[in-house]
Amino acid sequence: MDTDILLPIDSVERPKKWKTLPKDFTSAVSIIQQCSGKDETKFSLTCVHLTSKWIEACDGYQAARYKMKMEVEKPTLVRKESIKYITDLDMLEFSETKHWIHFKNSSGLILSCRRWIENYPELSELLKVEGTPTKFPKGLVGAVEKAEIFSVENVEDNQVTINLKPNRLRITGRGASGYYQEIKNIKYKGKDLSFRVAAGLFADLIRHYNSCEITSDRLKVTTGKYSYITVLQKMDKNNA
Repeated sequence: MDTDILLPIDSVERPKKWKTLPKDFTSAVSIIQQCSGKDETKFSLTCVHLTSKWIEACDGYQAARYKMKMEVEKPTLVRKESIKYITDLDMLEFSETKHWIHFKNSSGLILSCRRWIENYPELSELLKVEGTPTKFPKGLVGAVEKAEIFSVENVEDNQVTINLKPNRLRITGRGASGYYQEIKNIKYKGKDLSFRVAAGLFADLIRHYNSCEITSDRLKVTTGKYSYITVLQKMDKNNA
């Protein structure tokens, strides 16, 4: 639905009224946008959804939501590939015009992102799932960071793979130059399962919260204002 087109500067509406961004907006976007998808046939899932109660994203396999109050006039979709650039710019204010949402920092720099007022999948019921409480093993953040040394080479797909077996968790990061794998002991008694997750997102979640809930097909992490859930898949016997 959206293509890379260079627009003349006069086609961007000028913001007039500015509102203060929540203090944790930038850090929330840096994590949430990693759950947006890449399938252009499912446009809404390539976006971050901004609402007055939370920001969220979903790619059909994983979803994340961060609760915050934001004075947006209407729920707004912004492409991940646009909004991700605000994370290094210390944005303090935002403004809404008909087709754009604008962000401004203390130096007066303005970044304008195209916005869409369209329907977004309802994630609330999905995020209510409850499973068996399970603690992540100690040192897992360090293992993720080591795995990311290789997975980060995949610029558009910086994800690590987590394999779960009874009493064992294995994390793997692969890149063009090789791979890193580490095995950790974990108090898990369920079926052999696996999932892939953005390395930075996973490291941030487990850095703040060392527990998750696991069902037969879902893994959920809730830490403060964050909620994250992903679909689990049965592990390939050849990759166990």
